[in-house]
Amino acid sequence: MAEKKRRSTWSKFAPQISVADWRLHPLTLFVLATVATIVAGIWLWRSNESELLDRSTFQLTFEKLVVTPQPDFLKIDLKKAAFDGSGLAETNLLDHDLVSKVHAAFAVQSWVEQAIVRKNRSAVDVDLIFRKPVALVEFGDNLLLPIDRSGIVLDGEDFNSALADQFVRITVESPQVGSLVHGDAWPDERIVAAAMIAELILPKAKDWGIVRIAHVPLTSGSNAPEGDFEFLTSQNTAGIRVLWGSPPGFERTDEVSPAQKLETLSQWISERGSLTDFGSSQTIDLRSGQIKLVSKR
Repeated sequence: MAEKKRRSTWSKFAPQISVADWRLHPLTLFVLATVATIVAGIWLWRSNESELLDRSTFQLTFEKLVVTPQPDFLKIDLKKAAFDGSGLAETNLLDHDLVSKVHAAFAVQSWVEQAIVRKNRSAVDVDLIFRKPVALVEFGDNLLLPIDRSGIVLDGEDFNSALADQFVRITVESPQVGSLVHGDAWPDERIVAAAMIAELILPKAKDWGIVRIAHVPLTSGSNAPEGDFEFLTSQNTAGIRVLWGSPPGFERTDEVSPAQKLETLSQWISERGSLTDFGSSQTIDLRSGQIKLVSKR
């Protein structure tokens, strides 16, 4: 009796609905239609994905690659080299790996220190930090290769040789060349150390008349960076020698800091003009922070 009463109570709130009624219910039809639309959309995208990605609207073109303007010391079109040499012409703006592909295309260029890539709806922006040459290394049969402040070997074929006179030369006895790889540090610690000094004097070297940084080993034939570096004001021995001393960060106890050396030399030159105006065959020692005229050669 109690059971019959409960059934009659429920029937007041939930009238009996047949399976056929549920199938035709508006809510059921809405859910089924929504699911069908989603499934159809996924199927259409997957079946036509390659076609959609190939449409010219989404194709990455040379014009859609917006790159930081390159400096004057480069004669190569770095953007073109990266675009043509890495298959970016076959890449699509809808490609999920587009940013990494563009980054890789520029990162392999020896003149690029850092690449920051950002994608938007219609283009790819590439902010580049370029490696800047600080000197040209002399080796072999009058060969010159540009290097940056860290001694990274840069591609000489890409360098604007018309600007070569703006950079000092680096010369060491019997330079180690090994397997020179563009984008890697020069395999000779003396050259890497000289690059550190070249960066310090780069803004003033030309005005001061400095044309070369040379390494003077502590012992004859040594290729270790220990020893003294000197500046030369001429291509031959007739010019002025300036004894700089150790590379930055490796000063001996009797040496002052690089900043003090630069200040001493700058003040001395400002009172007398360029080093090339000061006679010839003189040796100037500034390792102690005070100018010492050592001797005539």
